[in-house]
Amino acid sequence: PPPPPPPPPPSSFSKSMADDLPPEDVMVWTDRDGITYKISFQHAKLLYIVSHYARASIKDNQPETWMRQLQLDVLIFEGILARKLDFDYAPESTIQPIIEEEAVRCVRQYMNM
Repeated sequence: PPPPPPPPPPSSFSKSMADDLPPEDVMVWTDRDGITYKISFQHAKLLYIVSHYARASIKDNQPETWMRQLQLDVLIFEGILARKLDFDYAPESTIQPIIEEEAVRCVRQYMNM
């Protein structure tokens, strides 16, 4: 059988969330390789927040930084409550580690995510 066709370039992927928004709510840019990206301004705000806590290394000797999922969820939730992010949230079952003296146990909690 012939090999499968190559995947389409990122700029021609079928649909993004930004396609359903009015043009004034969408950020469009083209990178140095000619790939065009479209995201909503709400997602751009979220990327800006993440960029303060997590960065990819550019050189081999430069360390990467990252943030944990729970901390990101808290920032998103606080942004929603402050009406800075126009996202929706819903209760989600999560498992959280609880450290007690020398033991760690896990507890299921419902959090707004």
